[in-house]
Amino acid sequence: MGERVCVDCGGEMMEGFLVDMTHKVMSQSHWHPGTPKPLTIFGIKVSPYALKYSKEKFRPITAYRCETCGLTKLYS
Repeated sequence: MGERVCVDCGGEMMEGFLVDMTHKVMSQSHWHPGTPKPLTIFGIKVSPYALKYSKEKFRPITAYRCETCGLTKLYS
Protein backbone atom coordinates (compact mmCIF):
# COMPACT_ATOMS: atom_id res chain seq x y z
CA MET A 1 0.00 0.00 0.00
CA GLY A 2 3.02 2.26 0.11
CA GLU A 3 4.34 4.53 2.85
CA ARG A 4 1.70 5.98 5.17
CA VAL A 5 1.94 9.13 7.26
CA CYS A 6 -0.11 9.72 10.44
CA VAL A 7 -2.89 12.26 9.92
CA ASP A 8 -2.62 13.35 13.59
CA CYS A 9 1.10 13.96 14.05
CA GLY A 10 2.87 13.21 10.72
CA GLY A 11 4.70 10.19 12.17
CA GLU A 12 5.45 6.98 10.29
CA MET A 13 2.64 4.39 10.17
CA MET A 14 3.72 0.75 10.62
CA GLU A 15 1.71 -2.02 8.92
CA GLY A 16 0.31 -4.85 11.07
CA PHE A 17 -2.87 -6.83 11.70
CA LEU A 18 -5.37 -7.63 14.45
CA VAL A 19 -5.28 -11.10 15.95
CA ASP A 20 -8.37 -13.10 16.92
CA MET A 21 -7.80 -15.95 19.34
CA THR A 22 -10.41 -18.70 19.47
CA HIS A 23 -9.92 -22.13 21.00
CA LYS A 24 -6.20 -21.34 21.43
CA VAL A 25 -5.78 -20.74 17.67
CA MET A 26 -4.72 -17.30 16.46
CA SER A 27 -5.94 -15.89 13.15
CA GLN A 28 -6.18 -12.53 11.39
CA SER A 29 -9.32 -10.50 12.13
CA HIS A 30 -11.82 -10.01 9.31
CA TRP A 31 -14.48 -7.44 8.51
CA HIS A 32 -18.04 -8.59 7.68
CA PRO A 33 -20.90 -6.35 6.49
CA GLY A 34 -24.07 -5.85 8.54
CA THR A 35 -24.87 -6.06 12.24
CA PRO A 36 -23.97 -9.15 14.28
CA LYS A 37 -26.75 -11.70 14.54
CA PRO A 38 -26.60 -14.78 16.78
CA LEU A 39 -26.25 -18.19 15.18
CA THR A 40 -29.41 -20.16 15.94
CA ILE A 41 -30.79 -23.62 15.25
CA PHE A 42 -34.58 -23.83 15.37
CA GLY A 43 -34.62 -20.42 17.06
CA ILE A 44 -32.23 -21.42 19.88
CA LYS A 45 -28.80 -19.74 20.23
CA VAL A 46 -25.97 -22.18 19.53
CA SER A 47 -23.61 -20.26 21.85
CA PRO A 48 -23.52 -16.81 23.42
CA TYR A 49 -20.58 -16.01 21.08
CA ALA A 50 -21.51 -17.75 17.78
CA LEU A 51 -22.60 -15.43 14.95
CA LYS A 52 -24.17 -15.91 11.53
CA TYR A 53 -21.72 -15.10 8.74
CA SER A 54 -20.91 -15.62 5.08
CA LYS A 55 -17.31 -16.63 4.22
CA GLU A 56 -17.70 -14.95 0.82
CA LYS A 57 -18.20 -11.58 2.53
CA PHE A 58 -15.11 -11.76 4.80
CA ARG A 59 -12.42 -9.12 4.20
CA PRO A 60 -9.09 -9.36 6.09
CA ILE A 61 -8.28 -6.32 8.23
CA THR A 62 -4.90 -4.60 7.89
CA ALA A 63 -3.94 -2.18 10.64
CA TYR A 64 -1.52 0.76 10.47
CA ARG A 65 -0.23 2.16 13.77
CA CYS A 66 1.69 5.41 14.18
CA GLU A 67 5.10 4.84 15.77
CA THR A 68 4.96 8.32 17.35
CA CYS A 69 1.46 8.87 18.77
CA GLY A 70 -0.13 5.40 18.58
CA LEU A 71 -3.04 6.32 16.27
CA THR A 72 -4.27 3.08 14.66
CA LYS A 73 -6.25 2.97 11.42
CA LEU A 74 -7.93 -0.16 10.07
CA TYR A 75 -8.40 -1.09 6.39
CA SER A 76 -10.16 -4.02 4.77
